[in-house]
Amino acid sequence: MRISSLLLFSALLTQPVMSYADISTHQLTRKDGSEIHYYIDKRGEQNKTLLVLLQGSDCNSIKDNTFIQETFGQWLPDSDVLMVEKYGITAQLPYLKNYDQRKDCPLEYMLKDNPTQRTDDYSAVLDKLSTDYPNVVLVGGSEGATMVHLIIAQRKDIKAGIALNGGGRFFIDDVLYNIRHTTPAEYVKEATESFQQFANAAKNSQMDDDQIVSEHGKYWWQQFLSIDLQQVIKKNTYTPTLIIQTLNDINVDVDAFYQLNRNIQQPNIQFISYDKLDHGFYGDDGLHHTDEIISAIQQWYTKQAK
Repeated sequence: MRISSLLLFSALLTQPVMSYADISTHQLTRKDGSEIHYYIDKRGEQNKTLLVLLQGSDCNSIKDNTFIQETFGQWLPDSDVLMVEKYGITAQLPYLKNYDQRKDCPLEYMLKDNPTQRTDDYSAVLDKLSTDYPNVVLVGGSEGATMVHLIIAQRKDIKAGIALNGGGRFFIDDVLYNIRHTTPAEYVKEATESFQQFANAAKNSQMDDDQIVSEHGKYWWQQFLSIDLQQVIKKNTYTPTLIIQTLNDINVDVDAFYQLNRNIQQPNIQFISYDKLDHGFYGDDGLHHTDEIISAIQQWYTKQAK
């Protein structure tokens, strides 16, 4: 079956390609012999803070996502920036904005990318860089927001995390919410029942090993449909974490976000919501309102850094 990529965590931040020649490229070998490709934007010789940018679910190179670099990679002074590619993707993959499904998406990525793999990749890179950067700050949107929580749950050396538009407790709720808000009324029941059947099969390992649905394979679907984000966040009793959600977002379940907010009452976790912005931080005026988001992040982080 084919499910539109609109039903996935969309690529939160996408803009045209620019050249960033000053970003250094590095490789690290995985246990299976493949290479993790990662990039460091070193912005000062004495920087001890590493700002880690985590992208969403799109089949694109994070190195070519200049918007996430220029917007969410610039708010923290005296920091270097780390970006890690997902399995099978390099900067040689042409950057596409606002696509449905691309024909040149690497097969290795579609078959092997999954949240466990991404968490392991980030941890491997951070282990290598830890002696140079005692302060590590994570920021990620959409699927990247979930990755922020998963990495923090695994590591004790993260200074702070910022999760943007990650939705509620369960991924299936986000997908069904999107279906209800994007599908003609007469087809909603059929579409939701169809996806629920697929989700049950995927969660119970009933997808074929080579089956691809909306650019993702068996392990991606199985794992994302099994993650209980509330339980993941509750494991984090130490690392300061800011969770931001825009309430005009139809890509994730806003109602489930409210419930997540109510259920998590931990002093190190703070929730902020914006009622007139969508998944990409656009307002009713058609303009980006990222300045407001960045200001909130800076104010929050300044308090944590004291």
